[in-house]
Amino acid sequence: MVIWIIGLPGSGKTTLAKELQKVFPNMLHIDGDDMREIWGSDIGYSTKDRRKNSTRIQKLAALFEKQGFIVVVSIMSIFQEHRDKNKYLYNSYLEIFLDVELSILKKRRKIYQDAIEKKISNVVGIDIPYEKPINSNIIFNNNFEINYMIKSIKEYICV
Repeated sequence: MVIWIIGLPGSGKTTLAKELQKVFPNMLHIDGDDMREIWGSDIGYSTKDRRKNSTRIQKLAALFEKQGFIVVVSIMSIFQEHRDKNKYLYNSYLEIFLDVELSILKKRRKIYQDAIEKKISNVVGIDIPYEKPINSNIIFNNNFEINYMIKSIKEYICV
């Protein structure tokens, strides 16, 4: 199974993934930011590089799923076409969207303040559009109650 946790930076993707790992001991976590470090300097923040990073993560998750692991991916996943492909790429797929208002994210992440004040480019949600998902299995709107989120996910998986 692949659990794909998506949302803008600061929405809680990595936090939720780490909590899920506590519940499912055979779960592997692939984090978009960690993968950037692993891939090295060939990945930047342009739209083209973001596609490349997303595609690499898709392939890595597929490899681990084929080996019998539950894989949780925490990534912005800004392209609807990639999210659509996931539904066919994996044997079992659960998409969770953390839909957090930009006003909240601006308080959590300095990158948003810098993008506006210092005119930093390639910031998703500011100058790179974020295609909100149109058919996620679970959506948490501004919900930061981790126990509720974990319970909802467990109930969805066990249905």
